[in-house]
Amino acid sequence: MNDFSITRLYDLLRQDLIGWVRDNKKLGDKISGHNLDYLFEFNKRKGLSVDLCRFEKAYYEAVFYPPEDKQEMIAEFVRKVCLVIQKSLKRIGMAEISLTVTVRHRVSVVSHWRTFYISEGFDGKGAVPLLEKKDDWA
Repeated sequence: MNDFSITRLYDLLRQDLIGWVRDNKKLGDKISGHNLDYLFEFNKRKGLSVDLCRFEKAYYEAVFYPPEDKQEMIAEFVRKVCLVIQKSLKRIGMAEISLTVTVRHRVSVVSHWRTFYISEGFDGKGAVPLLEKKDDWA
């Protein structure tokens, strides 16, 4: 895939993710329009970065912070992000993608990342485990 098509794909995925949050009754009211524009950022080399601090402070602290205590909620959010991406891929006729998803927190808090293989067979059941960075992830 060339740089142009990757850029177009990432733009489409980002717009679908923003639409999902905006239209979600539980999430849409917990983030401003400005912050929603920066919640999901795609990079050709680094994949998808999700900045959970973009949510309203009270919501972020209740649901995602501290991350070591809220792994289940963070993993569930990432699982749903992967499902949105899978639906987007299916809609445009693309079968699969390997994508690194980084979940960012406050500056002093460790970010979590993992590469996911999202394909038609991705069923989205169960929370996707987020573990500390490992060099052997594929």
